[in-house]
Amino acid sequence: AVSSAAASPEGARATPATRRTPGQAPRFKPVSLPGPDDDELRNKAAELCCDPAVARPDPAMLPSTFTLQLLGFLDDGTHPSDTTPAWLRSPDDQEPVELDASAAAELLEELRSTGGPRVAVHSALGRDATGASAARQDCYSVTHSLGDVAVYVVCDGFGPFGAVAAFRVAQCLPKLLLDALQLDETTEAPEQIVTASMSSVSADLIQFAALKGMDLRGSG
Repeated sequence: AVSSAAASPEGARATPATRRTPGQAPRFKPVSLPGPDDDELRNKAAELCCDPAVARPDPAMLPSTFTLQLLGFLDDGTHPSDTTPAWLRSPDDQEPVELDASAAAELLEELRSTGGPRVAVHSALGRDATGASAARQDCYSVTHSLGDVAVYVVCDGFGPFGAVAAFRVAQCLPKLLLDALQLDETTEAPEQIVTASMSSVSADLIQFAALKGMDLRGSG
């Protein structure tokens, strides 16, 4: 699993993550920040989720060489857990194709039958600091390329802009990894490519946030 991260400033209220291994210290996810009030941050996040330039897949984030990509939706809080759609992207289609949840599940099963790992997707609605239902802040992508190469990404967003951050990283990381692996002159080990790609993903997310007016001090 892959998730982006950003440090939260001192004074931010946080809540411990519920899942951890025995003996592991609690992880904390910021749920609010000092400065602009929570409503302002939530309204800005909701605005971004409705902006087609943000909510639709970015054409610039397609790998230079790939055969297909299944990408989770940027959640706006309107889809129940069992009806979350996905985007299908392929080199032959100029525009991404929207799949409903059942069609996305069928595609994942088809990929498994051709030698891929067995995976499934389930995403439940989140909860805010008050316990009320909130939009999901996770996203995923499954990207297949030539030479029996595939990248599976799961992003766990947090904070006011967590959903947008997860959606962006789920697109950016496969592109950076696959483009680097396709370079004939590369002498780096796959582990080094992953490390370098993660650093580049962080840089892209910071640049994207600045362009869209997102304050990532407590989100990632």
